[in-house]
This record gives sequence, structure tokens and C-alpha cells, in this order.
Amino acid sequence: MTDSSDMEPRCQVAVNDFSLREPVGSFIETCRLLVTRPVQFYSGLPTRDGYRNPLAFGMICVMIATIVGTVLGFGLQALVLLPVIGQGSAGEFPFTAATAVLVLLGVFIALIVITPIFAAIGLFVGAGIYHLSVMLLIRENMGYQATFRAAAYASIAQIASAVPVVGIFGMFLYMFLL
Repeated sequence: MTDSSDMEPRCQVAVNDFSLREPVGSFIETCRLLVTRPVQFYSGLPTRDGYRNPLAFGMICVMIATIVGTVLGFGLQALVLLPVIGQGSAGEFPFTAATAVLVLLGVFIALIVITPIFAAIGLFVGAGIYHLSVMLLIRENMGYQATFRAAAYASIAQIASAVPVVGIFGMFLYMFLL
């Protein structure tokens, strides 16, 4: 006779949805589970608990990627461009260093304002495309909300995309594997 404890999986993960009630701790724990135990996370993920928490998680991931990627990208541009701005013949670089910094700051602020809007739209449309694929390939599915929740939590791959060049390959690999 077998003991019932022998039949239980060795690694049980209590999956709690990302929660806006405790955003920092919940975000860190959700990220940890997604990175270290993605199979257990997705298998234990509730399929019908609403859109708010996964949407917030996805938008936070996209915002982190946008902020880190923009700062790194602008930093690299500044290292290359600032030493040559103001040098050379007239008309070659019409901007002063201060003007270049102000332009970059303006672009950064615009990205911070626009990114959440496009992130939310992108999550819903992307999940719709995923769900259409699921409906075409798998007759039995758990509905659009379950697909949306899975797609929103896969947004953690966006954080990896913030690292120039290397991050993009890692992001696509992680999203493909999920």
C-alpha cells in the first residue's frame, strides 16, 4: 500500500496572483516564481480571477523595461554623441550638449506617458492573437481570460529586453518557451 504523501509532487508552489494590495512584495515573489518555477506557476495559476492583477503585473514589467532600456540606451548614446556635439564644422551637429540632453529628457518623459497606454492595448490584443491560435489548434480551452492571464505574466520577459542586444534574444527565447 502506498502512502498518500508519496503521490504528492515533490515541489509544490503556492501560487498567489500578483496583488495590488502589496505590490512590491507580490511583484518580487511573482517574478521569482516565474523565473525559477514557471511550470508550477502556470499550472497553479487561477484562470478566472479577473484582469486587473495580471494587467498591472504586465504593465509594471513593461514600464521597468522601458525605463531601464531607455536610460541604458540614452546613456550609450550620450557616451558616443556628447563628446562630438559642438565640434566639427558648422551645420554638422546643430545641437549643443544642453539641447541634446533636453531632447532626450523630453523623449524619456513621452515614453513614460505613452508606454502604459500601448502596453495595456498590446496585452489585450496579443492575448487575443494567442487565444485565436489556441482556439484553432486546441478545441478545449479555458477561455480568453486564462489566455490573457498567461500572456500578461509572460511579460516578465520584457524586463530581460531592457538589456541591449542580449536582452532581446533572451526575451524571445523565454516567450517562445512559455
